[in-house]
Amino acid sequence: MLENNRASEPLTLKGLRERIPTLLMTLVAALGLLQITALILLTLYRHFDWSYRADLKRQEVQQLQLEVKELQQRVKLSTDPAYLEGLARKQGFIREGERVVVPKAP
Repeated sequence: MLENNRASEPLTLKGLRERIPTLLMTLVAALGLLQITALILLTLYRHFDWSYRADLKRQEVQQLQLEVKELQQRVKLSTDPAYLEGLARKQGFIREGERVVVPKAP
């Protein structure tokens, strides 16, 4: 019976020529697996990075919506005379005929 045991055969030029296609196919398959793995990892990285950035933008939008509501409320109050008087008094304005009393330091 003939046995095909390549491990025990010495490496000859003929044996090397027979193995080249197999070695090339193995190399191509390994490089393909490496590329697929890199593409999957890149896709996962992009997914998590974009999800994180989207969450940040959602928070920014919420903050801006709150700011818009506050500014809309201030616009409504800008026609209220009592509100405007309060703002003016905070800035140090007084009505005509009023006197400013400044207490002396002890």
